[in-house]
Amino acid sequence: MMNQPQPCKLRLPLLTRVLIVTVAVLTLTGTAAWARETHGQSYSLQDMVKLALKNNPQIQNSQGILAEKEGEQVSASAYPNPSFGVQAGHGKVRDPDGPSRTEQFYTLSQPLLWPGTYQAGEDAAQANVQSAQAGMEETKLNLKAQVEKTFYDLLLKQTRAELAVRTLETVKSLAGAVQRRVEAGEAPPFEAVKVQVELLQAQKETTKTQGMVRAVKAALDTLTGSVLGADFSVQGDFKTPAASLNESALIQDAFQNHPIVLRFQKKVESASALHRKEEQARIPDLTISLPLLLELFLQETFLTPPLSRMLTVVQTVKTVV
Repeated sequence: MMNQPQPCKLRLPLLTRVLIVTVAVLTLTGTAAWARETHGQSYSLQDMVKLALKNNPQIQNSQGILAEKEGEQVSASAYPNPSFGVQAGHGKVRDPDGPSRTEQFYTLSQPLLWPGTYQAGEDAAQANVQSAQAGMEETKLNLKAQVEKTFYDLLLKQTRAELAVRTLETVKSLAGAVQRRVEAGEAPPFEAVKVQVELLQAQKETTKTQGMVRAVKAALDTLTGSVLGADFSVQGDFKTPAASLNESALIQDAFQNHPIVLRFQKKVESASALHRKEEQARIPDLTISLPLLLELFLQETFLTPPLSRMLTVVQTVKTVV
């Protein structure tokens, strides 16, 4: 008499069950970590741009260059100050019985700049200030573009990370259902292996997207001067670009108003002014000097009594060209 076939209940190997439990634990851990990471303060695009314009070191560097050029402009527009010189020494009359005396020589000088040279230097300094102002606008424009690009990149990566977490939760639920069917003998063990592979891929995708989010967050934190930290998120919507753009009008507007073009135009003006200054320098500057010579006699017995009480003052005015 033949034995009746007994229905067998298929059970997964111990290693397979341990693997499924391990993946489930890692999934829960990763999901909880992602929830903690995105729990910080949320910023909009306008908030990010304001923080970047306030704290980015590039803006501070441009402000320093502008202040330097403004100081050079003040120096170029200022007229040279007069100079005052003093000379003194011990002297003696060339006579066997001549007295000794102290001679003092004072000089007051005032440089007179050639008008063409002075005006050219002032024009060059003013053009440098305008070039620095255009450079600051260029820095602001580039910084805004970088912040916007990084912001929308983070918004996209953040959306992908959230989708990966939801996909992982769905795969987890599916893995549980497949596990119950395999244990009940309603599905072959191969189905459990397949769902484990899907679970590992979902876990890998979740970890990958979370790492991408952290990398973009670090870039955005750098652009804002490291004031955001790591515990923040962004909020906003993707803008739909214009249906049609006038390329010719955009190019013309860029050549007229873009800060890069304006900055180099002012650099050319500054170079032209410096060239004109060198041409005007062929005419020498003038210096007016007023010397004053004082001779104080210390031995009065050498001169006649009326003259011995007198202080000899010789004043001459010389113009040095």
